[in-house]
Amino acid sequence: MVVIFKLLPNWLCKNFRKIRVLTVVLFCTITIIYYNQRLPPPPPTSPSNVVWPEFSLHLPFVEPNISFPDRNIYLAVAVNSAATGHKYRGLRKAIRETWGSSLEYTRNKIWKVFFVLAISENKTEHEMNLQEASRNNDVIIGNFTDNYESVVLKTFMSHYWVTTRFPSCRYVLKTDDDVYARVPRLLRWLERAGAPNRFYGGYVSVGFKTVRDPRNKWFISKSQYEKEYWPPFCHGAFHVLSTDILPQFFNYTKFGRKPFHTDDTYLGVVASELGIEAKTLPGFDLRYHTEYIRPRSACDLITSTTMGHMIDAFTMMKYHNFYTKEMKLGKYIRLKCLVSQNAKLFAIAAVVIFCLLIGRLFGATVFRWITKLWQSVCYSSTIEH
Repeated sequence: MVVIFKLLPNWLCKNFRKIRVLTVVLFCTITIIYYNQRLPPPPPTSPSNVVWPEFSLHLPFVEPNISFPDRNIYLAVAVNSAATGHKYRGLRKAIRETWGSSLEYTRNKIWKVFFVLAISENKTEHEMNLQEASRNNDVIIGNFTDNYESVVLKTFMSHYWVTTRFPSCRYVLKTDDDVYARVPRLLRWLERAGAPNRFYGGYVSVGFKTVRDPRNKWFISKSQYEKEYWPPFCHGAFHVLSTDILPQFFNYTKFGRKPFHTDDTYLGVVASELGIEAKTLPGFDLRYHTEYIRPRSACDLITSTTMGHMIDAFTMMKYHNFYTKEMKLGKYIRLKCLVSQNAKLFAIAAVVIFCLLIGRLFGATVFRWITKLWQSVCYSSTIEH
């Protein structure tokens, strides 16, 4: 021990530079470790730090076998659906059994529902989706991984597929698997509107601010879209596009602004820059946040064309039962809703009718009374003069 204490000063003097460098390195290492522990955890995976799939227009690698006569449809319904999970298979099954059963024709307007999927990362789920597609002949599957960032790929793939497989198709209704749609009602509206061309419509939002928070799943960078507010756009739960403008949308993805993951706002941007106005479709009922989603009344159901979102399979069955049974049996419900939704108009009409009845019953008497009053006033003024 004594020897060590005698030799230590000499060793420190000889290795002073090395010890100084080692001390600096050790101090920096401890400092970095300390501050890394104090930093907040990294934000959850969001569009800002996800590797985006490269956008391209392509056809699905799985698609229904459609005979030539069956290609003559007026409206195609493209239902975006998740590729993984029993819940989503249940929603697709519920749609097939309820509003998606296109056995109902509307004045020779044929329509059909197709489900739009991508590849599940779970091999078992993917095999089940392939079996579902083979069994039901109504599923298209894109050759890319299914996730939130690929929604825009699914939307454009389905629209592109419709234009290539159904050349006489006039409209595409894009919707999600948690939506209930009354397609015949939509077709009747389009017919009354004169089958408009260059049409883009749905539940239109105006004045929405662009999300710049990288932690938000709707984050859009300024390089993707530089403006502070979005142009009017149809919310992603559902929109209707006429097929005559789809080639312009496809060309825009190649030569215009590059598509980003929020497909609804991107479509709004494309429509705005092509000079196409977003139209509000009557009866498109969107309740977006959980706190605002309330049970729909009979009046809500009667006046709605599409309803979303967060509608589960049980609720779809419940709505369908109302439309197929209760509404047809109880016509008084329509009258009740008509009165309740136009209460002011009916009140004014009631007052007018009451006045007309009073005039009809007592009109002659009132007229004679006014005549006598006028004559007496005129006579008194004559005497004064």
